[in-house]
Amino acid sequence: MKNEPEINHVPLTSPDEQETRIETLQRMFPDLFDGEGLLDEKAFRSLLSKDAPVARERFRLEWSGKTEAKRFAFSPSRATLRYDATQSRDADGTPSAKDASLTENTSRNILIEGDNLEVLKLLQKSFFESVKCIYIDPPYNTGSNYIYPNDYSQTTKQYWEETGTKKDGVRLVANPESSGRFHSNWLNMMYPRILAARKLLTDDGVLICAIDENELATLILMLKEVFGEGSYEYFYASVQHNPRGQQGINFSYTNEYMVFVYPAKGKVIADKPLKSHEVDWSQFRNWGGESLRTDAKTCFYPVIVENGEVVGFGDVCKDDFHPSSQTEWDGQKAFVYPIDNEGVERKWRYAKSSVSEIAHLLRARKAGDGYQIEIGKDFGTYKSMWTDKRYDSNEYGTKMINDLVPEAGFTYPKSLWAVYDAISTAVEHDKEAIVMDFFAGSGTTAHAVFQKNFDDGGNRKFVCVQIPEKIVPTGNKNLRDKMERALKAGYSTIFDITRARIAAAGQELSKTEDDIAMDVGFRTLRLAPSNFPENTFNPDPSKSEEENLKALEVHLAAAAQKSIFDDDNFGSVVMEIAIKFGFGLFYRIQNLDEDYPRNAVYHIEGNDKGALLCLDEDLHDETIEALKAHGDEQLIVAKVALDTTKKFELHNAFKDNLWVV
Repeated sequence: MKNEPEINHVPLTSPDEQETRIETLQRMFPDLFDGEGLLDEKAFRSLLSKDAPVARERFRLEWSGKTEAKRFAFSPSRATLRYDATQSRDADGTPSAKDASLTENTSRNILIEGDNLEVLKLLQKSFFESVKCIYIDPPYNTGSNYIYPNDYSQTTKQYWEETGTKKDGVRLVANPESSGRFHSNWLNMMYPRILAARKLLTDDGVLICAIDENELATLILMLKEVFGEGSYEYFYASVQHNPRGQQGINFSYTNEYMVFVYPAKGKVIADKPLKSHEVDWSQFRNWGGESLRTDAKTCFYPVIVENGEVVGFGDVCKDDFHPSSQTEWDGQKAFVYPIDNEGVERKWRYAKSSVSEIAHLLRARKAGDGYQIEIGKDFGTYKSMWTDKRYDSNEYGTKMINDLVPEAGFTYPKSLWAVYDAISTAVEHDKEAIVMDFFAGSGTTAHAVFQKNFDDGGNRKFVCVQIPEKIVPTGNKNLRDKMERALKAGYSTIFDITRARIAAAGQELSKTEDDIAMDVGFRTLRLAPSNFPENTFNPDPSKSEEENLKALEVHLAAAAQKSIFDDDNFGSVVMEIAIKFGFGLFYRIQNLDEDYPRNAVYHIEGNDKGALLCLDEDLHDETIEALKAHGDEQLIVAKVALDTTKKFELHNAFKDNLWVV
């Protein structure tokens, strides 16, 4: 009998980044691998340096568990995301219909409940190199807090039992200062998350991380390892968030820090908007020694002014061209040259080739019948000390969230305006930017995105992730009382408060103006076990590999006895396929029932790719004949629907465009 054709399988996990890295290395440097496809370490070392020793000392950050933490970053996720319409809001802020699907929700903001490492892996294809700004406020390493463990894979049942079955949140891992791995534990939590998040940033994207003094130094070293030195720059600002002081034994802390990581190429960080009277202005034209036109010919060109605003720059003037005056007019446009009041041809401070980079620093000031061009000194540059009163986390953090979500009892949330100014450094001039926060906490980042759009008419979107940490009354009496009130108010997890704050913030802003036309909604997704039985098997570590393989066969055989594509979970299955096949979260799906009356056939598209999709357990001959006419498109069908004959027919028509799940 003729061998059955090999058919593509739709990926059932997020990308295996470790495998991708090795495949890239093999493709680019095949000579570094032996006949069995294994890396020849000696050949690899010789590529780096002909006389490189086996081990070379160098400046780097090392800690216990680093290799394992890196493995977690690149290992695939076997989980999925599921849409929760009952906890979502449409773009106008109104509740979504109870039975609405993800694709029917009109908002483009995303709120996700779940462990952020698993979620970041699942978002790789949806948001790869698409996020302009990542702002995070991770758990500080104070010695009395909790940190995120790394293993929320399907091989452990605890996460799914606590979040999927009991719905009572997740307990994080205590990290007491007495632990011998105190700093290592924190780094092991942060390292894989930063590695996974880096791939989501645009090529001009900015990462901002809030931190206190405990891990500031190690955080910066770790970030430099992830992003590299030379291609990225690192800056940290001291933010006075508690003017009253947080009492210590010897010193009273009033500040914490924000670390900025951004590409070292031109102007990436936007200037802080300032009023004209707050800027020191001076002549853009040079004067004094070496200020003549002949000292730098590329610095003699016209600055174009229209309606009192600098709108552009003309070409560098040829040597034989001499303007008749300092300002020449052509209709409404003025062409201003660096000529002084004595008629001497001088030069601008910047050459024509680089002036566009500082155009935002220039202004035109009326002078007689023409204009003087002036440049602002330190024009809105963000300083290393942030001392504005609106960064007070009590006044604009705690009080604000308590006004929006009474009885939330949230402790030490960031000031809205500290986050607002931080993300503005990256998205001030990009009104379509995506802002991500995978330690969402009280939802301040989402609120700041809403506020920014409200202020300047932008259309920025957020992606926020928060683990469903259970609210457990602990600590001093005041803290316990707050948590008790939050529980009585119906908030059982931190995520409940996150969602409530974002919904309230959007509703509050939408009330301000009747004709507001901004997206103040969000789609709520939850990390969930996969719909595919291959992903839901948990091997027993006490058994041998052979015993676990036999158990897997039994598991798959039992799963095959029932359909996983029923009406109740059809949307969830489609969403998992969209996430892992690459259609992204904002996919579109259309029922083609008129063309295929015997089967439910759909067209799914997103991220500039599309496919025909049929998850029925039985494909009718009539459907197969109709599908054959579309062999140049991708086709995804259920594996159980294909017997040998149907497999051959569809493979002959679609070749590598045929996929099964």
